[in-house]
Amino acid sequence: MVVAVVLVWLIAEAAAAAALWYASGDVRWWRALAVDAEPGVGAAAQAAAQRGIVPHPYLGYVVDAGLGPVEGFAVSRYGFVDEAPPLRPAAPDRFVIGLVGGSVALQLGIHAGGALVQALERSSHLAGRRVELVRLCVGGWKQPQQLLAVQMLGALGGHFDCILNLDGFNEVALVGENVPLGVPAWYPRSWARLVESAPTADQLRRLGRLAWLDDQRQALANGAGGFGWLPSVQFVRHWRSRSLQHQVAALRAEIEAAPAAAGFAATGPGPSTPSVEQGRAEMAQIWARSSIALHELCRARGIPYFHFLQPNQYMPEGKPIGADEAKVALDAGSKWEQAVRQGYPLLQQQVPLLAAAGVQFTDLTGIYRAHAEPLYVDTCCHLGARGNELLAEHIAAVVRRRLDLHGVALQRLLPDPVWQLGPVASTPPVWAVDDRGRRHDVGGFGLGTTFTAEPADLVEIGLGGQLRALRRGRGQLQIRHAAWTATVALDASWPDRLVLADGRPDGAAPHLQVEPEAAGLRLTCTGLPPAPLRLVVVAPRPLPAAPPGADLAGLQLFPLAGSGPSAELVVGVQPVPGQPTFVRVYALGADAASLVAASNTVVVTGG
Repeated sequence: MVVAVVLVWLIAEAAAAAALWYASGDVRWWRALAVDAEPGVGAAAQAAAQRGIVPHPYLGYVVDAGLGPVEGFAVSRYGFVDEAPPLRPAAPDRFVIGLVGGSVALQLGIHAGGALVQALERSSHLAGRRVELVRLCVGGWKQPQQLLAVQMLGALGGHFDCILNLDGFNEVALVGENVPLGVPAWYPRSWARLVESAPTADQLRRLGRLAWLDDQRQALANGAGGFGWLPSVQFVRHWRSRSLQHQVAALRAEIEAAPAAAGFAATGPGPSTPSVEQGRAEMAQIWARSSIALHELCRARGIPYFHFLQPNQYMPEGKPIGADEAKVALDAGSKWEQAVRQGYPLLQQQVPLLAAAGVQFTDLTGIYRAHAEPLYVDTCCHLGARGNELLAEHIAAVVRRRLDLHGVALQRLLPDPVWQLGPVASTPPVWAVDDRGRRHDVGGFGLGTTFTAEPADLVEIGLGGQLRALRRGRGQLQIRHAAWTATVALDASWPDRLVLADGRPDGAAPHLQVEPEAAGLRLTCTGLPPAPLRLVVVAPRPLPAAPPGADLAGLQLFPLAGSGPSAELVVGVQPVPGQPTFVRVYALGADAASLVAASNTVVVTGG
């Protein structure tokens, strides 16, 4: 009887999972249904760009540090989404990079900052120095806010060895939030809404309803407690969440477009252009002048400055977009499409002025032309994990070419003859020798280096030249850079069991031991903290410190019973001969989304 009940329950859950996947494309097995971002804005960018911001006397607005983390990311007391304050002292063993821009730059720093740092640390110019990335990005920022941020932090004693500026979209896309309300295009976004101390009666009613709807969405997100990972629970809540989401989006649009309460604090001198279209032309000029001023400021302090025009899905021939990506990334005739189609050419017309002033400028609007896979995650401008990694690799390549290869004449490739690989990714250097006999690491596709493995199923090749063995064996790798090629022998071998030191939090993580036996894998985990949900995850690929969320391909999940500090479990998993199997334990919070702790990873390989 019990078996029959369990079987019926499993069938019902499978049906709910299929229905939810069909409806939303996402089955979030172990986390409660998160409050969805409004259309056009990613979750982290939404929180930083449209919620929890406060006016700032010099920068327009910053993130309200008093509200705590943003989507799990710390906010410094200066109002930036970063773990540490932006004022870093100069040190000979550090290379401090300031990243400025809006939400796309913010998401790059949050989700691909590690990839950016890793790529830059390959620079021979930076040998022996630790690269530190300081996020000076706030969602919705546009020039001259980037310029003012660097000026202000410099006046406060902050030190930077390099400034990266990724922008362009907000300058032309957010004009419509100010000009129709009688506010200058160059004022911070939605300025009238931010400083409106006495909203009209109609506006107060809208704001009250918005607060009520937000409370409803938050209650829906938290309502299922530890059962939020069940597909049936998610399916029921999905439709209600979508309805609330569309109501919130429509109401926010109405609030933004409502007439502003009169007052000089909101309108200032008023717009200098009568239309949004003319405002974009004005902002393109301000964008260029601000970048030139930022370049001159950095040059006076001996700081390399790099300016990048961010990519966007509405740029003609910017990226091939298939049917699946189009569903989430395109909104024909939207304000975003109109802004990009009209505004980006205005920005590109300013490039000769940037070049004449000596600005190291790079137009990134074409970096996805060879990538047909989905990269954009909303109808505005934001990118998923792979899109951010590609962006980081291209930005790092521009910086490395300037720091390492400017004026250098490379002669040939000279990589090491044999590369030892394991199941965890490593990044072997790809050496090129210049005419003075000096070696430079030119690894990474952003620098024009490509890899071809033989056999192809032996190794996984990352964007920046990271290599990870998919199975044991031997093979070879052909490396190509410019007109030169080189061949490296590959040796993929490692012990049957690897215990990695990657537990989180550092120094207090649970410790996992795994022993193969006839019935499968015997797991013993000690040092477990109390948590509403504790899961064992078995996967054919490396497991991150945070749960992998909706990316469930190939993952097997097993609930870990009990609440004590130790637990033991046998899972019926037999490792494939010669292929690695990754095992990790996660302890999750009451919302089934927040991470309490993660054990170290154990890699077991079948004989």
